[in-house]
Amino acid sequence: MIAAEAVHPADARGEAPRLLWRAVLAVTTAVGLLSGLRIYFTYNVLGARVSMGDSLASGLLDWWCWIPLVPPALYLVRTFDPSRVRRLTTVGVHAIAAVAAALLQLSLFSALSGVIRAIRFDHGFRFDVTAPLLQLAPSIAAYWIFAVAVWWHASRRQLAEARRPEPAAPNAPVVAFREGRRELLVRPDELDWVAAAGNYLELHGCGRSHLVRDTLKSAHRKLGPEFVRIHRSTLVRRDAVASVLNASSAADVVLTDGTRLSIGRKFRDAASELRP
Repeated sequence: MIAAEAVHPADARGEAPRLLWRAVLAVTTAVGLLSGLRIYFTYNVLGARVSMGDSLASGLLDWWCWIPLVPPALYLVRTFDPSRVRRLTTVGVHAIAAVAAALLQLSLFSALSGVIRAIRFDHGFRFDVTAPLLQLAPSIAAYWIFAVAVWWHASRRQLAEARRPEPAAPNAPVVAFREGRRELLVRPDELDWVAAAGNYLELHGCGRSHLVRDTLKSAHRKLGPEFVRIHRSTLVRRDAVASVLNASSAADVVLTDGTRLSIGRKFRDAASELRP
């Protein structure tokens, strides 16, 4: 259906989360080990004797405390993407989120460190309130690095997919829609139905769906007479209709894939042309 492939192919949905978590674990472990080495050499240069094991454990614990914060951070980063949301809004949301995430991560690290010290040295639990504030800047920077990495990966993936178009049928007409920052090319003969969704349109066909920015009237003009308007918010392709169900109070169109769509009262005359 689509000359440019979907952003999230079905066969990649299961693998993407696993790759993400492997990358998060690998990066936090590597940076945690480097942080532990920095702690070890810094304290020993200052004359405070700290074992290598304690230093590495502290560094790993510090960075592993980011792992439970990855899902909410990833949700915010993907939702407030500068390619889809105004940049001023994006910066404002992530400025607040960066501080909140940094405080949560550092507070979790301080709490776990206090529990470990209490168990190891057999004294009462103490939560160091100043520790999160002293290390706030590096943790905020870590959030922004994560956000930029996610945006960069998404833009690279979209660019790569846009450069791998499906082969179009000879002389097949192609209609262009705007999907985010890229142009989406659609072959009308492989599109089944179109639904309005606010300021956007949902394009359905071949088991896929895309959200594009356009109006139903404009889409109808682009797609041509092969599409019939059956509702104020729905277009269907004639050849995709399997049957038309009429009742005294309502009427529906059933497509070849089993999808059932309502026919608006004002559009029943036009829909009568769809009988297979």
